[in-house]
Amino acid sequence: AAVGRGQDRAARLAVAEHNARRDAPFTLRLTTVDDGGEEERATAAVRRFAADPLVVAAIGATGTDAAREALVAYDEAALGLVSVVDGDIRHLNRTFLCARPRNDMQMVPVAEYLGAYEIDRVALVDDGTEYGRQTTRFLDAGLRGNGRTVLAETVREGARDLDAEAGRIAAKRPGAVVYGGGWRDAGRFAEALNRAGYPGPKIATQAAHDPRFLAEAGEDAAGWLLVSTAADPASVPSVHAFAAAYRKRYDGAPPLFAAEAYDAVGLIAACAEKLGRETLTRQDLLPALRTTSYKGVSKSYAFEPANGMYTGTGVFIYRVERGRFRYIGMDGRQV
Repeated sequence: AAVGRGQDRAARLAVAEHNARRDAPFTLRLTTVDDGGEEERATAAVRRFAADPLVVAAIGATGTDAAREALVAYDEAALGLVSVVDGDIRHLNRTFLCARPRNDMQMVPVAEYLGAYEIDRVALVDDGTEYGRQTTRFLDAGLRGNGRTVLAETVREGARDLDAEAGRIAAKRPGAVVYGGGWRDAGRFAEALNRAGYPGPKIATQAAHDPRFLAEAGEDAAGWLLVSTAADPASVPSVHAFAAAYRKRYDGAPPLFAAEAYDAVGLIAACAEKLGRETLTRQDLLPALRTTSYKGVSKSYAFEPANGMYTGTGVFIYRVERGRFRYIGMDGRQV
């Protein structure tokens, strides 16, 4: 709910700023629907947007399941969907624009880090979900291809006895542990690894880049590294001006992915402005979006014209310190 509300507010802020420009060549109108991350509500929202000829692009959905259902309807309506949250590699169609590095590519800085520190024995832990598999499989192949030893482990989502699992993994003495599950189990796993006495680097993915991971793990989160496609407004310098404007308008700090939603509006507006047409249709905008480049407050955006996949660098590295995520860069070799 917090992520969706933050994206809604950030998009409204971007629209207000655009419309306040004296040189704005057109006025933006934003229509929002809360899908609650649910498939049925997402589908209903898409049908509503698709039926409105004034809607030329969509931003969302706030969850992978909702996005999967939405993509079918968006494709039928030839309505471009800019998603700043969903990085599922299965979501490729003619209308999708993945405005973030996909799930497997977020692991590039992890590979850089492991290589820079010459860590040759790595435990890759997935949680049995599709997301967990996507994040660990790519890294597994890359590490093995470079001659490293990979300990491929599956600790099922919601597993009860994490102490036994953590003890089993720690006993194999990996040089680093990379965990590909969600924030709740990542928090429990952090506690279990500490109880098992594991001393090495511990790394998690975007699914654990959530304040609830910090709350769940408590002091056991200290020192964990995380990779994420979200520019944390509290610690990434390029987002500070946006965060200040957000706080001024809404009397509260922006949550994760708010900056990216703000950028999505800017991307669409910049693309529409570049086309320079008095009237604009979704058919005009979609191919233009896939071939444009845009520098946002969180990252720079560009896409593969053939499939809408994000190109370029856009993965942030954080270290947990004093109960918060501290941004430490984007190059795993310099961590």
